[in-house]
Amino acid sequence: MEKMKLTQYIINEYLVPRGHYFGDKIIFVNCSNEFLELAKDVAQKENKVKACFVKIDEKTINLFTEIQALFHVDIQKTVMTRTLLSLLVLREVMKKFQLKEFGGYDTITLDEVNDGIKSFHKKNIEKMKVCYFKALLPTDLDCITDKFGKGSFELNFVLPDGNDNLILQKNINDYIYSHNPFCVKVFTSRDGLPVYLATNNESIEPIHDFRIFNYDDYEKIEKTEGI
Repeated sequence: MEKMKLTQYIINEYLVPRGHYFGDKIIFVNCSNEFLELAKDVAQKENKVKACFVKIDEKTINLFTEIQALFHVDIQKTVMTRTLLSLLVLREVMKKFQLKEFGGYDTITLDEVNDGIKSFHKKNIEKMKVCYFKALLPTDLDCITDKFGKGSFELNFVLPDGNDNLILQKNINDYIYSHNPFCVKVFTSRDGLPVYLATNNESIEPIHDFRIFNYDDYEKIEKTEGI
């Protein structure tokens, strides 16, 4: 079967942040390093829509695995995974929008976010638990669209080494399941996700919850035209 050209139309349709804000979730599979670089380069060009990239490489996944091993109860593993993931998301969102603090009634500063991430690296359980009380849920990011408008940003999770951590993947999937008023994209080097469940064990499903973009269906970037 002949592979398709990765044309400018396809790039505009899938990679350019276009401010879609409802039901616009995309999972990119079989991503090469070159394609991931292209996606980031395209998204960071001047655009009124701000694209936030959260890179979760093998080193970061190992950190999540080590954190989960500190706890014996499944709900604790899930909650602390969600807490660290939310801090990583918050860091990128706050940097992109140049925010010194985030939230409404109970705010968190960028310094607190960075200190919280450090506490996970140091495996400081008491400080990690404190972070839980200020860490956001996927739906809490709605206040970004409240402040800057619907379609003002998109959230991208990049898994350049794939991912075998099921608890982590379920927490990433929560951002797709929650139907936030902003676009969410997941890029993985694998041919699919290790699990298609959210943390409540409800399924996320193609068409209903997300679209699939398979980079394997396209010619390699160096051979494409119209870019």
